Amino acid sequence: MPDALGCGSRRRRQTATGPDRPAADRFLRRRGHCDPAARSKDLRRDAAASALGFETLRFTYAMVVHHWPTVERAILGAMIRHGLR
Repeated sequence: MPDALGCGSRRRRQTATGPDRPAADRFLRRRGHCDPAARSKDLRRDAAASALGFETLRFTYAMVVHHWPTVERAILGAMIRHGLR
């Protein structure tokens, strides 16, 4: 089981249902890493995803739970930039 930082978790594709499904399918959800080697691997994946047209948005658990309006604005901004809203 992952700890509070998400150590040991794996990348999962996040999908949605409803009218925003095509937009949500373009976004990936990942958890954090504990060591520099894992962080470096994560950054290489971010670069590869960027080359394919994905934008990486990073949020802490605390941001999602306690500062949702900030997170929501960032997500909606990314969707607008990519012509998805």
